[in-house]
Amino acid sequence: MPPIDERKRALDFLISEANGWRSRVSGLVRQAANSPALQAGTLLVFVPQVGAVPDHWIPATNLTGGTATGILMYPMIANPGAIADSEAAIIVRDCEVAEPYLEWATWTDAERAAAAASLSLNHVIVRKGVLRDQVVMPPIFP
Repeated sequence: MPPIDERKRALDFLISEANGWRSRVSGLVRQAANSPALQAGTLLVFVPQVGAVPDHWIPATNLTGGTATGILMYPMIANPGAIADSEAAIIVRDCEVAEPYLEWATWTDAERAAAAASLSLNHVIVRKGVLRDQVVMPPIFP
């Protein structure tokens, strides 16, 4: 029997969090026009209200200078049209996350360190080298 191989799931990055909903907030995530899907574990930056544009979150990139203030909890579909705001659940404080499961493939080590430092201001601890063990299920019947 071949081993069971599970794909990455939402919240795989989350190791532990505060009791209740303390670690989580609900907010608008703004996706640029024609943007790809956002995966769970995408780092986000909070943008306060400016004029008629309400408070919202945008995906953090290596262009945001390694600043991150939240982590997207669940995937969001691609945005094929104009700029869109979607309600999302975001981890923002008092938790531990696994660094290998965060979405930052194009970031340098210095940018990752800066993002981890900015998350740590709200007690979000980025743990390096924490991976779930691969589970191999033995055959039920020999």
